[in-house]
Amino acid sequence: MEDPCIAQPISTAVQLSLVDALKDLGIIPSAVVGHSSGEIGAAYCAEAISFEDAMKVSYHRGRLTSELRIQNKGNAGAMIAVGGSAQLVKQSIEQLGQAAAARITIACYNSPSSVTVSGDLDVVTALKQRLGEQDIWNRLLRTGGAAYHSPQMLQIATKYYDALKDISSGVPTSAISMVSSVTGEELRDQPINKDYWVRNLVSPVRFTDALKKTCMAKDGSRKVDLFLELGPHFQLDNPIKQALRTFTGEATKIQYAGTLKRGEDAQLCMLKALRSLYLHKAPGAFWKVNTGFQKAPSLLTDLPRTLSIIPRHSGMRVASP
Repeated sequence: MEDPCIAQPISTAVQLSLVDALKDLGIIPSAVVGHSSGEIGAAYCAEAISFEDAMKVSYHRGRLTSELRIQNKGNAGAMIAVGGSAQLVKQSIEQLGQAAAARITIACYNSPSSVTVSGDLDVVTALKQRLGEQDIWNRLLRTGGAAYHSPQMLQIATKYYDALKDISSGVPTSAISMVSSVTGEELRDQPINKDYWVRNLVSPVRFTDALKKTCMAKDGSRKVDLFLELGPHFQLDNPIKQALRTFTGEATKIQYAGTLKRGEDAQLCMLKALRSLYLHKAPGAFWKVNTGFQKAPSLLTDLPRTLSIIPRHSGMRVASP
């Protein structure tokens, strides 16, 4: 499951399916933002890419990354999550020396106090040890030997571009705002095409900037009420909450909910997510959840005119007089 050629398309398929499940309930977001390959699902949600093309983008991303892992067998890649600011982590990287620092980079700016570092395994290991000595929290990520958004990805950039030659270019629908985590800016009329997906693979993830642009208007007012993460696990729970605490005004009150969570019942997780949406007065056909996504419930017309409720120790019994 950790092999990118398997993990990548499966993760995307789950995200696209969640988008479709929510859409079937009439739940349409006002804005979307994706983290790394999550931009594939975000673009699909914003109708900037078809289901088929989204899976092609994901499949080739995973396939080529797996091939790169085999090609670089003696120089494996790795990624670590770090609970520290970008400035602090950059200083720690510089302390490794110029040669080592050239083989490692901050791959993801998750929040003002959380980043992901990516690069060659030996250098990542050295950084992990140094951070540990400084009592800075860090955790090695399970990426199957892949070092996304690091200099290693440049080795497959051209192959990735060529593999996506048949996908169509599109722009987000006007009804849904999409903020890019490649640029940190809103995508309006800019085409999302194969050039964009290559940049998505090799560039740092500017999720902090994209999040702020999604949350806050120029006058300081909040643009959304609730973040709902679509994916196989609550990956962005802490980074989002950390970022929200640094915002100002009403934006600090934006709530977060996730869909699926590792080790927990999927149906129960989805019901909790839908409860959050319902309590935030999101428009949608929530009755469908209780009918198994079937037809609308019918009105009962043959109930007795009066009912008496008789309490019992084992529960409640309903009887007609």
